[in-house]
Amino acid sequence: MKFSKSTVMALAFSAMLTAACTTAPVLTPSEVIPASYGLTNSEIKDEIIAAAVDRDWTVINSNDHEVEISYSKPGKIDVTSVVEYTANSFEIKLKHSSGPDAYKDGKIHRNYNRWVNNLKNDIDSRLNHRQAVKHAQKKK
Repeated sequence: MKFSKSTVMALAFSAMLTAACTTAPVLTPSEVIPASYGLTNSEIKDEIIAAAVDRDWTVINSNDHEVEISYSKPGKIDVTSVVEYTANSFEIKLKHSSGPDAYKDGKIHRNYNRWVNNLKNDIDSRLNHRQAVKHAQKKK
């Protein structure tokens, strides 16, 4: 199959434009924490902080209902997010961003969504593990 020079150039240009798209709509991941877990706010906060540190987020501040964290990709983006939590759920919200791919018109650097989804999954995994350990200790 032969392609004309203009077809090849159009495909190449289209590929370059797609690669240049560095923003995506901002996600605000959340998760329900089953009441059966019986975790305290302190235990939940500890697991949020541990998951954030494991993913190279920096903990800026924390209290009984939220953990403020930041993440940086030099030359690309710096973000600050807040993980709000209760005994029943947690949610990761974008608080601030700066840099060439910072939040604008509802969009942000495309990797931000991956970063916060990975963090959400890690928090969920750590909470599941914490609950399993707590449950096993009660059986002793």
